[in-house]
Amino acid sequence: MENTNIATVLSKIEDPIKAAVQMGNMFAQSGLFGVKDPAQGHVIALACLFDGLTPFQVIRRFHIVDGKLCHKADTMLAEFNLAGGICRWLKWDDECAEAEFEFRGNKIVNKFSWEMAQKAGYPFGRDGSLKANWKASRPDMLRSRLISKTIKMIAPEISSGMYSPEEVEDMREIANTLDPKKEVEQKNDLLNGKNQLENSQIEEDLKSEYLMLCAELGETAVSDYLRAIGWIKESETNIDLSDEKMKKIIDRKESFAENVKILCDANNNR
Repeated sequence: MENTNIATVLSKIEDPIKAAVQMGNMFAQSGLFGVKDPAQGHVIALACLFDGLTPFQVIRRFHIVDGKLCHKADTMLAEFNLAGGICRWLKWDDECAEAEFEFRGNKIVNKFSWEMAQKAGYPFGRDGSLKANWKASRPDMLRSRLISKTIKMIAPEISSGMYSPEEVEDMREIANTLDPKKEVEQKNDLLNGKNQLENSQIEEDLKSEYLMLCAELGETAVSDYLRAIGWIKESETNIDLSDEKMKKIIDRKESFAENVKILCDANNNR
């Protein structure tokens, strides 16, 4: 009856967005349903309008975390049962939550343990201490994790792709534990790597330009000139020149070419 009545009311709303804004503002001003600001109120109002639910149904089914609706684990399990699913609890204590889930011919025994939670970093805050919700009721946290994890696997239409509040809180906490100093170091490493690649490319381009100039002027002529000015040894050739000196030549390419030609002409006239 409740859903029939709300559907009748919602069908008469001409502008759903305007109605959602008005409803959300009213929720925020009154503090109804624990709404703290208009944005949270708008989320609830939109869920009411587009899912055909009353505000009371929305609050019973969902939490709002960081402005997003999160599907409560208990509600997820209730809807799973209403859809014909069966959950048989095998273990539920401080060390592990384990149960057998059955849905539409599929049967699975799944568990979520304290050891698994620790490895994932879920129970710990930014300072490394145990978070209050895990300290107060570890079995319930393990149970909520197991419900969300398994129902997403065996009956994804129940969770509708939503995370449970516990999952969102844990993911947010893990994100907050990232070391800002380490992030800066990683960015610097990436930047240094990029600079090294760019410098390497510049050196390759410089060497290519230098070798093209040598080919144009004649490698023998260039080698003779470099020996004459003392930039290479008698036993060396133009390709043995250092990168630093190659850059100097390219920076004043025209004068270098002219000097090589002058020396070449002088040698030819001897």
